[in-house]
Amino acid sequence: MVVVDRGLPAWLARATAQLVPAAIAAFTARTGLAPRAPPLVLVSLRPRGGGGYAVRGRTLPDLVQLEASGRAWRTRSAAAARLWHELVVHEVFHLWNGQIARRADRRDEWLSEGASSFAAGTALRDAGLLDGRRWGRRVVAAGNRCARALVGPLYAEAAAPAYYDCGELVQVALDHLLAAAGGLWPVYARLFADAQARPTGAYGTADLMALSAAAGADAAALARIQAVLDVGLGADPQRTVRALLADAGIATTVVPARRGR
Repeated sequence: MVVVDRGLPAWLARATAQLVPAAIAAFTARTGLAPRAPPLVLVSLRPRGGGGYAVRGRTLPDLVQLEASGRAWRTRSAAAARLWHELVVHEVFHLWNGQIARRADRRDEWLSEGASSFAAGTALRDAGLLDGRRWGRRVVAAGNRCARALVGPLYAEAAAPAYYDCGELVQVALDHLLAAAGGLWPVYARLFADAQARPTGAYGTADLMALSAAAGADAAALARIQAVLDVGLGADPQRTVRALLADAGIATTVVPARRGR
């Protein structure tokens, strides 16, 4: 059930009513697992906050909360539609990696947030809201933010500011490394199914890495990812991020920073 704020623009209400069931159906098909009950989705608009637009969301057991803020939501734009699509898909996937199965440790949040960001980014590409070039730029931008934000191991509570961007970069790299085996989705399906079979209902980072290795991911590439999890980006974060982007099938060049006049 989708419950929307009466002040929500009609286009945003229609988009939400279409996106939520479509995302649930897609994730159910890809993982072979379904939520225990249809979630209650609460959608609200906070019209204040300037003339632009922003979003935030939260997923709890059987509940998804979505909020738009800013006056720019009154009129549909391509950028606003992309941002809302991304938010809805990201939060809906948390029903799988936070409810159908749950992370074993606070440090595994890099995986749950990175996986939801990966799911949202690929959904934008699959829906034609991002072409291949713009999707690649999205991943490179996440890599650049990761290089600035991550200090120390990614598998650490202190790495929380980098969970989304570094997590998405790692997921994109794993998806590309596993392309011959169907990408990450079969791994997610096994990860969540295995978690359900445990008394704890939980999955962890070690489970993801083991399943990726079993699915045939390149050992050297997995070692690079493991080093980011265990140690971090090292003395040259940009070089490490570029290696991860190469593992993701994305070629990059270094653009020198512009000097101020």
